[in-house]
Parts: sequence; structure tokens; C-alpha cells
Amino acid sequence: KVFDPIADKIMVILLFAFFLGINLDNPEKLFMSLMLILLITREIMISGLREFVSAKKADLSVTQLAKWKTFFQTILLVLLFFDYIYLFQSTVVSWSIDLFCLVTCLLTWYTGMQYIFKAFDKATVMILGHHLDDQVETVFFRVLRGTGLKGLTGMQRHIKIKDKD
Repeated sequence: KVFDPIADKIMVILLFAFFLGINLDNPEKLFMSLMLILLITREIMISGLREFVSAKKADLSVTQLAKWKTFFQTILLVLLFFDYIYLFQSTVVSWSIDLFCLVTCLLTWYTGMQYIFKAFDKATVMILGHHLDDQVETVFFRVLRGTGLKGLTGMQRHIKIKDKD
């Protein structure tokens, strides 16, 4: 039960990485490369989140929309495969594949955000690592936004996210 989803994720990530690798050196495929990077990032991020949340015995069950996401990703991989094999020269076909990739990326990230919000709804603590440059950036961005005196400080060491009833 555990290995099948992991194998699926590894296969999808490796296939996206393969197509990313063959598209990276082509300036005309920059948009596709960026979308593939976002797809790979989301898959790795949510896999890690699921692992973290499962250790807490929380449930992040698969939604119907996430199943559609998987279907769209599968169709995208087939389209990328055919584009790789047949080297479509038509601008309309290339734009159609790019558009489908964008839709798939948006759907993928939307479902990813659903998982993140569901996981943080169950979370009691969130731990982040920052360094000194992050503190400087925080103050700088707050000043640019026109902050008051309270905003002229860096990030607080501890912030209460939400009370659990």
C-alpha cells in the first residue's frame, strides 16, 4: 500500500525531469521548462508533506480534484513524449501543449495548496529556518510597503499561529 504511491511519484518526477533536461537548452522551450520545474517542485513538496503528516497520524486523503490532476499530468506526459518523438513544428501544436502544461501546472499547484492548508489546519507548530539576510529583507520590504514603527523590526522568534480548541 505504501510503495505504489511512492513508485508513481518517482516515475512522474523522473519523467518530468527527463523532459526538463531535454528542454533546458532550448530557449523556445523556456516556458515549458519553468512549468516542469514547478510541477517537480510541487510533487516533491507534497510527498514530503504527506510523509510528515502521516507520522502525526493525520489524514490527507486524496481528493477527486487530485485524481483529475493525476489524469492531466499523465496526458501531459503523453503529449510531451509525442512532441519529443515527432518534433512538432507547428506553432499551434506547440502553443497547445504549452497551454495544456499551464493548465496542468495550475491544477497541480491548486491541489497542492489544498493539501498544505489541510495539513496546517491540523498543525500546532511550524518551524522555519532563517538567517540574518532574511531579517534584513523583512525590514526592507516592510519599509517599502510603508510600515509603521512596529514593522521596522525583523521577524519574531516565535509567533502563535492558531489556537487549538
